[in-house]
Amino acid sequence: MMYHITLFFFVLGILAALAALWIAVKQSEADKIRIMIRKRLFSSEYGNPLHLQESERLPKIKCWETEQGIFKITITTTCCTANEIREISSSVSAALNGKYAQYAVTETYVETAFNLVGFRIENVKIDRSITVHSADALKPNEHTKLIVQKGTYIDLTTSGSMLFAGKTRSGKTTGVISIPMQALTAGRDNYGSQLCIIDPKQAELSRLPHTATLDEDGEARGILEALKQFADAIKERQCVLNELSEEKRRCCALVGSKFPCFIPLYR
Repeated sequence: MMYHITLFFFVLGILAALAALWIAVKQSEADKIRIMIRKRLFSSEYGNPLHLQESERLPKIKCWETEQGIFKITITTTCCTANEIREISSSVSAALNGKYAQYAVTETYVETAFNLVGFRIENVKIDRSITVHSADALKPNEHTKLIVQKGTYIDLTTSGSMLFAGKTRSGKTTGVISIPMQALTAGRDNYGSQLCIIDPKQAELSRLPHTATLDEDGEARGILEALKQFADAIKERQCVLNELSEEKRRCCALVGSKFPCFIPLYR
């Protein structure tokens, strides 16, 4: 009798191991990452980073692969505020181990309705640098999207000012040069746009033609003149925008006078 019981549990253990192996093989990478994060956030042995209380509903965690090697994770604000979930990005990164040990959160966002918080996860150790041997190789597919590195772009339709930061000899100048080079490959536009380069440090950029830099006596007359021209261009641009806005307002008023809108009132 004992022999049969032992044999039964032995076979059951083998079947359970095979089932676990089959699940591990069939699981997608996104599912594996989701399970790691669930364990990190919901297990008390990891410090309960969300400060969950007994009988509280657990947030829903979803994970899917948006691009090759890039994953998106969303966590609902079921029992926590959006700000509280945003603060656990380090815990989400720490949850990744094994073959995902080099992955980390690189971007966090909150949905407009504050119903969930999203995290972008990718391999932060992978080399995403770009190597080109000619200016034509930098020509973007879309004129308004300038590439920074593989998978990262600057969208000129939504971006404002740009800040390039880094330590000495880290490649800031090369990065700065690559941005206008991409824009210049599109050629001249029909609006008289100009590119003005100012290099007060008299570094590599100052050796380019038509670059505003310090004068030979150390004064900044050329730089100040370039800034004045830039300010004048901004004023002229704003005047054009104001005129177009006024023209649009007059057109709307004219249409409204010809086609009045009646709003019925109900008691």
